[in-house]
Amino acid sequence: MKASDNPRQLAVPFASAGDKNSIPDKATQQTRESGNAAYDSGFPPVTMTAVSAGGIPPHGKDFNGLMYDITAAIRFAQAGGLYTYNAGFAGAIGGYAKGAILAGVATTAVWLNTTDDNLTDPEGSDSAGWVNLLEDPKRIFLRQKNNLSDLQNKGTARDNLQVYSKEQSDQRYVHREGDTLSGGLTFENDSTLAWIRNTDWAKIGFKNDADSDTDSYMWFETGDNGNEYFKWRHRLAGGRVKDLMNLKWDTLNILVNAVINGCLGIGTTNALGGSSIVLGDNDTGFKQNGDGLLDVYANGQRVFRFQNGSIQSNKAVNVTGRVTPSDYGNFDARYQQRNGGVQDVRYGYEMYYNPGSNTVSWTFRSPSGHGLSGISISDTGRNSADNVNGVYYRPLQKLINGTWYNVASI
Repeated sequence: MKASDNPRQLAVPFASAGDKNSIPDKATQQTRESGNAAYDSGFPPVTMTAVSAGGIPPHGKDFNGLMYDITAAIRFAQAGGLYTYNAGFAGAIGGYAKGAILAGVATTAVWLNTTDDNLTDPEGSDSAGWVNLLEDPKRIFLRQKNNLSDLQNKGTARDNLQVYSKEQSDQRYVHREGDTLSGGLTFENDSTLAWIRNTDWAKIGFKNDADSDTDSYMWFETGDNGNEYFKWRHRLAGGRVKDLMNLKWDTLNILVNAVINGCLGIGTTNALGGSSIVLGDNDTGFKQNGDGLLDVYANGQRVFRFQNGSIQSNKAVNVTGRVTPSDYGNFDARYQQRNGGVQDVRYGYEMYYNPGSNTVSWTFRSPSGHGLSGISISDTGRNSADNVNGVYYRPLQKLINGTWYNVASI
């Protein structure tokens, strides 16, 4: 049977407003002959004899009286009623059984019988076997007037009620005005840790909708009018404070050296990987590809390399403006310095040629890169200068980069 199987409570006894007989405890000759019921014998035999054989049908008023007595007793018990001591009833049943409970005449007593066949009156001169439950003879109840002083183990009781002494509370709980924890602090559910002053605040919380949540995170928040921000700082022994980083609504200012163990993306994720920085485009930026090697990428293609002692371009270089080298050592014949052209032209040292005699015929051609600069003619004494003694010639020279060179002939 379950507690939920409780039967219907009877607010009205059966036939309480109907015709009914009062059922006697014991049958009499009259009740037997008239067919009336009694508690000791029930309905007499005449009610169980056929009418044709002289029998009498059971009386309906007897049924009503019997059911009224039963349901009235049930209603009294259902209403929490307790009977007081009744000597006649006690004698009729041979005394109260052990465990019987009676109400006191006054409301200050509820009597428990501790012996079988007890005929004594709990409130009489002989009350053997009866104890007043309200007096708590077994000391199993607390008395209101004692204000819990009658607890057998006050420490255990406080633990069970989670109500502790001041000394215990100091060891168990954090004080509102401030305290030092000797262990960890755990927040459950959507609890937050907040500092609130005036109308500004700073809070720390954790977002988690379920164990399968794919977007769980810890959040930090400042708020009110936009001028609150996060500051990381370090205080040295002696009071000196050094700011490390400031994070505002629109600015992150790192005030110390920073090391990033991985790639960095500015405005986008980084697809170059390794030790790289991308700018706006996930595969455009700079990447360190080895000791002393810094490469430039555009759309995932390496276009430039910087290394100690040289620069390498993997694509065509378009220059708007002037390129001025500081070392011409690797220039070959395809390249010429600005001062490498012909700066000046002159004739060189003059030379003279004669055939050795003016009595012979002769021919003179100037050497390669030379030109005639004069002719020597002498008078023969016949009033005409018709004897060619010889010719003068000079080399034609050009000045290139501070050095004079003889020109060549075709």
